[in-house]
Amino acid sequence: MNTLARQSLGNYLHGSFIRVRASNGEVESRNPGDLDCAPVKCAFNFEHVQEAVLSASRGAAAWRKMALSDRLTALAKYRSSLEKRRDSLAELISFETGKPLWEAREEVTETLSILQFYLEAARKSPTEGTLVEHGSNIAYHPRGVVAVVAPGISPLSDSHLHFFPALVYGNTVAMKASRHAPLVGQTIAECVHEAELPAGVFNLIQGDAEVARRLVSHPEVQVVFFTGSYETGLKVRKQIVSDYWKTAVLDMVGKNGILVWNDANYSQALHDAVYSAFLTSGQRRTTASRILVHHEWVERFQNDFHQLAKKVTIGYGLNKDAPFLGPLLNDEAVENYIRYQAIAVRENCEEIMRGKSLERSPKGHYVSPSIHRVTKLDPKSTYQKSEIFGPNVAIYSVGGIEEAIEVFNLSQHGLVASVYSASKEPLLRVAENVQVGTLHWNRNTHTQTYHLPRGGLKKSGNSRTMGSLAWQQCTYPVVSTEGDGIWDPASLPKELPKGEFH
Repeated sequence: MNTLARQSLGNYLHGSFIRVRASNGEVESRNPGDLDCAPVKCAFNFEHVQEAVLSASRGAAAWRKMALSDRLTALAKYRSSLEKRRDSLAELISFETGKPLWEAREEVTETLSILQFYLEAARKSPTEGTLVEHGSNIAYHPRGVVAVVAPGISPLSDSHLHFFPALVYGNTVAMKASRHAPLVGQTIAECVHEAELPAGVFNLIQGDAEVARRLVSHPEVQVVFFTGSYETGLKVRKQIVSDYWKTAVLDMVGKNGILVWNDANYSQALHDAVYSAFLTSGQRRTTASRILVHHEWVERFQNDFHQLAKKVTIGYGLNKDAPFLGPLLNDEAVENYIRYQAIAVRENCEEIMRGKSLERSPKGHYVSPSIHRVTKLDPKSTYQKSEIFGPNVAIYSVGGIEEAIEVFNLSQHGLVASVYSASKEPLLRVAENVQVGTLHWNRNTHTQTYHLPRGGLKKSGNSRTMGSLAWQQCTYPVVSTEGDGIWDPASLPKELPKGEFH
């Protein structure tokens, strides 16, 4: 990819790209898999936060009054613009996130499917038309200006899971691009411009954590969409605690688990576990970092998992011979990953495969996978409770479903779990006793569910469900009742003063 051909166009405000003249700082588009590649610097300006929100406010009236069919036609044109850039977008995602090109291509394909789903779902949602219930009318209205803080790991697909339904249901958007993928965000704005969406409907700003803070705290913002870590999500929630009118949708990480029972399809469970644990170098929200194996199978499973882990290819995502694993996102992620190797050992977890920093050409943030065997469940263990953001797996031996449930519930997160078994009994027991937003049976933890209610519980989310229920977060109901115009004074309390008035 000729990254030097890419350049920062500035922020996208009220239908135009505006260069940043007085900079408050810069974020950089750089490749975590090739640290010698010159970055593209994207300047930001705090004042543009105000401009982005004002632009969205100005564009709101016309967009919300537009017929749904017309909005969907305009947004379908945007989808076509995105699809035209399928190949260049995949290369850019690979460049900015380090994902192997094959995986980046999957993200683009997934994004296009997400857009098609929302375009079709809008016609079937309760927001289309007015519902009549017992003589009362219920109409759904757009909430207004939506602030989106884009994530770094899946900057295209996860951003669209939030801002696209907001647009579908008549809201306008001010989005801060990920500081790790600023040019992916810029490309989204370029597609918006090419599709000729009305000015102000979508606005994009570059920036750091302070820009995000100013955006979500803006008094004219009605909805906040965030994807990222629990710690950052908590900061977002605290920033708007006094803005009680704001709807916050917080999609945060999971300490996800897989249960492999002794009647499962062994080969499927094994390969799906490797895929769930190591895809995107273990940095996805849906990464499986805990594998619970029936004690009859655990030794065999651990050995086979280890053998497959040693065969995982690691390298530069844009190489012709694409690897399975690319680099971690930044040097902070590498330091954190290596630190947890020592924590696991210090907390008496058996080291099966140690994660290390790797030297690759080109130079990047590469690490090897790691595996630890947990022999004792410890509610105070930092390693057992923390999400690591790297290709690390903890293997547990469980003798019964109750023991498996105890391991699952050690985590304070509640995003996704998978159960592998021939019988549904283990699945049903887990479903009754483990709090997660999504539970799979004989499917990997990354299985897409955007066409279903989608969200996390506990530290993985705030139960504001997207996917097929996104309309609930993007609209609010207005109820109106109707009388027949006939009035009987006797229907009023006798204590109420009355008189003859005509």
